[in-house]
Amino acid sequence: MSAFLGFIHHLMWEKINFTESLSEEVVKDLNNIDEVEAELNKIGTLEKGELSELIDNSNIHGWLLERVNLVEKRFAKAVEIYLQTNSIDDLKIKFFEKGKAENFTGSKIDAYKLITSKFLDGMPCDGSIRVLSDSDDIEFMIANDVHKSVWNDYAGVDVYWLLRDEFVRGLLDNKYSYEKEENIYFIRG
Repeated sequence: MSAFLGFIHHLMWEKINFTESLSEEVVKDLNNIDEVEAELNKIGTLEKGELSELIDNSNIHGWLLERVNLVEKRFAKAVEIYLQTNSIDDLKIKFFEKGKAENFTGSKIDAYKLITSKFLDGMPCDGSIRVLSDSDDIEFMIANDVHKSVWNDYAGVDVYWLLRDEFVRGLLDNKYSYEKEENIYFIRG
């Protein structure tokens, strides 16, 4: 447990806010946005502002973990609501375009670092993602799918990975290929 805020805590806060932005992206074009936001707010709301001004310094890890769970549930619920009246294909396009809007131009290892800096895969100590190779192509695996526990109560964890993969494909569009074999991912180019 940390007694003071460090880089990793700020990174987690950025990931939390990114996940919340995905929820906002999902619902922004819905006709009944006020009703949807009210439904999401039943789960809870995420504070806005600087981490250092919001966090409980006596319980840094616990405070962050609560926000991780909150935004993950809000995102899963937003997707579930969206899919009640819209197609998964429309949502895939949205996520591809959101990834593409990152205007990524770096190397394969930069791509991997960007992906892991965006998405919540538990707390860093959870060891959810493991790099298998970074010599030429990047090869990594999901060692512990922390999304199952939330997403299977909503739209299903397969939907989560489908949308995440579309975001990454958009991110890497025209630069590298992004492939999946079982729970192993490859960034090739």
